[in-house]
Amino acid sequence: MPLQDQRFQLDDTIAALSSAPGPALRAILRISGPNAWSIVRPLLHRDAPQLPQHRAVLETSLTGVANLPPIPAMVLVFLGPRSYTGQDLLELHLPGSPPLVEAVLETLLNRGARLALPGEFTLRAFLSGKMDLTRAEALLAVLHARHPDSLSEVLQQLAGNLAQPLAEVKERLLHLLAEIEAGLDFPEEDLSFAVREALIHQCREAHDEIAQVLKQLQHRGLMQEGFRVVLTGRPNAGKSSLFNALLGRDAAIVSPQPGTTRDYLVASYRLDDVVMELVDTAGSEPVWPTMLPDQAHAETGPTRLATPFPELSAVITAQAQAFRQQQLRQADLVLYCLPVTEPITSEDRESLAQLPKDRTILVRTKCDLLPTSSANASASHLSESGQQEPHEAAGWTVVWTSAIRRQGLAELEEIILERARQHSRSEPLMVSLGRCQHHLARAQEALAHAETLLLHQEPPELVAVELRNALDELGAVLGEVYTEDLLDRIFSRFCIGK
Repeated sequence: MPLQDQRFQLDDTIAALSSAPGPALRAILRISGPNAWSIVRPLLHRDAPQLPQHRAVLETSLTGVANLPPIPAMVLVFLGPRSYTGQDLLELHLPGSPPLVEAVLETLLNRGARLALPGEFTLRAFLSGKMDLTRAEALLAVLHARHPDSLSEVLQQLAGNLAQPLAEVKERLLHLLAEIEAGLDFPEEDLSFAVREALIHQCREAHDEIAQVLKQLQHRGLMQEGFRVVLTGRPNAGKSSLFNALLGRDAAIVSPQPGTTRDYLVASYRLDDVVMELVDTAGSEPVWPTMLPDQAHAETGPTRLATPFPELSAVITAQAQAFRQQQLRQADLVLYCLPVTEPITSEDRESLAQLPKDRTILVRTKCDLLPTSSANASASHLSESGQQEPHEAAGWTVVWTSAIRRQGLAELEEIILERARQHSRSEPLMVSLGRCQHHLARAQEALAHAETLLLHQEPPELVAVELRNALDELGAVLGEVYTEDLLDRIFSRFCIGK
């Protein structure tokens, strides 16, 4: 059976590791479905009850798992419908030894459970009415959130600040539709002027309330962390010149003196319809032992230095490198700058080894200093200057640029824009926002058509059609109208066990 079809087999009992994989103090196995209790019950110590109440916490041990001795366990029992999935749901809390956890999971599967697909537990929660689709998408975005601001936004959506106002609009439209359809039973009586005016007012009200939700979604999209492009490389590698050239203004100080940039600079950067953040960082430099923070105080207090009286420049360098590393960890795309006039160094090799190829572009800078320059600089120019393209560049995306002559910038910007769009299409919250905005805009269109029909005194049957269209669009946002393909696209992006 195809995996997509398996996902909708609610009669299956599913099991999976719900906690993070790997060694830990405790691991959690989750099992849900009509046979969850009957599968787990024979493994429990004989003192366990035959059937607990709706909820129970059992301090027990598991027996009959491979050839292992009894395994201490805490079993949390949530009988349906009072559970996360709406079905009988059990959580087995075990010592977090990977071989032990794998043995228990294999036992559950051998006893009739099926390994859960990604997001299948949350899909069952949605299908059983435990959450609407906006909350399910918010939960996915919570799991993928990388920054506190975005986490706060999706937690609000998870709490229902999107679903609740839309549900209220939907109820009013249902009442409005009921009034119109009741009048259809008496075709000889046309809608009076007062009734039409009241209906027009209610359509406008619903339209305005949806507009308010759309405004909130737009704000949420702007608040969502943007695509972050970070420039890095050795000191005096042309990072700040490239930073200014991409922005089209002098935002960073440029000097032939290495180490001019000591802090990091962040600027808003727009390409076509995509707004992102462009970050210029200090050149990579080694941090000597005298510059390292005192590890004993790294987590409990202010940063200290290992030497009692370090030089100020050493302190600044250490801080600049810490900022640079922080920015690289938060980068969605890294532009690693390598001057074409200088040989690759061991430091470059070490830095490149730490960067993911799929999120890094090698930018060969200062092409205007080559003996032969053109809009399409190539490796032949390096050969003429006695240099060789580093073998580390194999498999990387490489772009040749000159900030002074603006050579290669169009090609670089094209690649950045494509990566940014790929990123926005894969971000859970942005996908959710796009889906909701699409359906809400269509609901507004239907309400506007309904208002126009009422103003022109068109038959009420046509008004009812537009109101049903608006209700269908609201239902699509809330997950009351859906296709299996849509649900599969959303829930397959969850982790297994969620």
